[in-house]
Amino acid sequence: MHKGRGALAIAVALVMFLSALPFTAFESEAVPAGVDNNGVLLYEIGYKLPDGNGEFYDGVSVKNYGNTTVSLNGYSIVDKSGRNVSLSGSLAAGAFAVFVNSKVDDSWFCADGRDVRTCSLGSTFLNNGGDNVYLKDSSGTIIDVVSYGSIETPTTGWVGPAADGSTADQAIKRVEPTDTNTRFDWIATSGEHTSNGFREVPQFDDCIVEPFVFPDANGRPIFDAVMSADTSIHISIYMMTSDYMISLLANKASAGVDVKLLLENKPLGYTHPLEKLTAIEHAGGKVSFIGFDSDHDRYSYVHNKYAIIDGEKVVVTSENWTGTNLSNAGNKGNRGWGAVVTSSGYAAYMETYFSNDWNGSDVGSFTEKVGSVTAWGGKKSDTQIEDYVDSLPYTKREFDGVSLRMYMSPDNTLKALQYYMESAEDRIYTEQMDIGKDFYDLSNETPLRWMKAAADRGVDSRFLIKDTEAKDFVDTLNTSTNIKASMMTNNGYSTMHNKGVIIDDCVWVSSVNWTMNAFQNNRECGLYIMDEGVTSFYLGEYMEDWNHDYKSGDTLTVVPVMPSVEDGPVSFTVKGVVGGCEWKIITEDGEESRSTEGSTLSLESSANLKYVLVKDSNDNTGRFIFKGAIVEDDGFDIPVKTVAIAGATGAGILGFIILMLRRILSR
Repeated sequence: MHKGRGALAIAVALVMFLSALPFTAFESEAVPAGVDNNGVLLYEIGYKLPDGNGEFYDGVSVKNYGNTTVSLNGYSIVDKSGRNVSLSGSLAAGAFAVFVNSKVDDSWFCADGRDVRTCSLGSTFLNNGGDNVYLKDSSGTIIDVVSYGSIETPTTGWVGPAADGSTADQAIKRVEPTDTNTRFDWIATSGEHTSNGFREVPQFDDCIVEPFVFPDANGRPIFDAVMSADTSIHISIYMMTSDYMISLLANKASAGVDVKLLLENKPLGYTHPLEKLTAIEHAGGKVSFIGFDSDHDRYSYVHNKYAIIDGEKVVVTSENWTGTNLSNAGNKGNRGWGAVVTSSGYAAYMETYFSNDWNGSDVGSFTEKVGSVTAWGGKKSDTQIEDYVDSLPYTKREFDGVSLRMYMSPDNTLKALQYYMESAEDRIYTEQMDIGKDFYDLSNETPLRWMKAAADRGVDSRFLIKDTEAKDFVDTLNTSTNIKASMMTNNGYSTMHNKGVIIDDCVWVSSVNWTMNAFQNNRECGLYIMDEGVTSFYLGEYMEDWNHDYKSGDTLTVVPVMPSVEDGPVSFTVKGVVGGCEWKIITEDGEESRSTEGSTLSLESSANLKYVLVKDSNDNTGRFIFKGAIVEDDGFDIPVKTVAIAGATGAGILGFIILMLRRILSR
């Protein structure tokens, strides 16, 4: 048999087999989820902590989240093998205690100021590959559990995949004041990590925000912000290649401005322009590289794109500061979002992150990386830079009185997006360069799952991705979920590289790609701006992109009132439509057409209901998928460009099908 035809036959057979399985719905709980802590819980689990003599030791800490002192006498910690360690002493409200076999000097886990207590923990109590750890109270009742690393989840008390394991000199730490018993309660941390929980992030009010987009702004707002610096410029960024920006930083350093540039040491598929960067060093500025110590690297990648200027302004972008992104280069620049924020409080907050990352043991200086290099001879003068910047066309927009928060990976970006998406009432619009393989499975706790849940409750949910990524997945979203999914070509710029999200009247400007690595292992920043005016700016840009060359033919959003009992009555209202509508009701037994004078359709029973299609008087279309998937057009111009998937077991199986199809057909 011809290899291509054989592969196609196998793929179709796989789809047909899986399509016979029953559809499984799911719901997602809001964040912060779980029970408010009102007692003692596991706080840190450390199992690769170096003792300074070439060996490792284990450590566990517990924290009292209650309002009164608790006696730990009779409490115990148990692992999956049943090994049991007894705790003792008392623990004041809000305090935590560290339990180790013996105190280890010069270890952050046993640092001065921490309440370190010894117990018979031993040096191999915990399994380095993964373990289940239980906390029992004095009655022997399990009151907390965590599963980490490459271990099957425990049978009692834990939900979903295990928490990520830590690396050498790290521990996993609880970061939320609620207990969801999922991996989202925990992050990897060390003495050099920040570990700010979702609820600990402050809000900054009365900010001035200048929103802009790439490539339209031609880099002008970034240049203007940096050129305004009088005292300090601190930048954390993945890539910096712009000749004019490097020259500007060098000239500022020569003028006595404190210039610090922190770059990812090992950017994927890219080499830093080291010769050009010498200009900053020779001018008195400092260039350092993070990820310099493979044994103690804190992040997979430092993927930030932010700058703090004079302790007053912060620039946040989705795009790297490359020559094409910071120039009037037409279609050579990326599509992305950015903002310049004026707020001394916000700038001071960002300085805590910059200082933490700059001073880590995994940071190497320019000299350590490069050695002595002759100063770059191509540096631009101030006059050349000013003339260049003046030539960049740009229309400035500013909004004052703006409120915002900044979320950082790996601390809290995933939690933040989950909370805001699950609180959405009107819209969730996103532009993504690509998504990670875990995100094809909508049964995982990911932003696409939260988008699906929002769409199922009638929130206008739109997912836009660049046209070279996930074509089959876009079709699947359009035919099996209530998300409106589209792809965008690169006509007008180099590539769609954005990671932005609009949620109701708020906007997320960030460097965070939708991958688990970006959320949980990278250093990333996500600026959440809570302002209707700023959001309207990005919304206009988003809709221009959406209408660029979209695949989803639907523009109407259908809001359901779901049955309160199985197979009970259900109704659907088309949001924002005045006047009559035409409907098609598709059930397992057939289809029915109806007309309504208003925008609401009421059905006496939801039994066997698969989906409804709607069209208003202007021929705008919409749909609501109750279960299963749309398998044919039905005359309402709804695009269907995939193999039929009716009856599949939800998006988890659909994602698996897509990946299998790709692997088979690409051989």
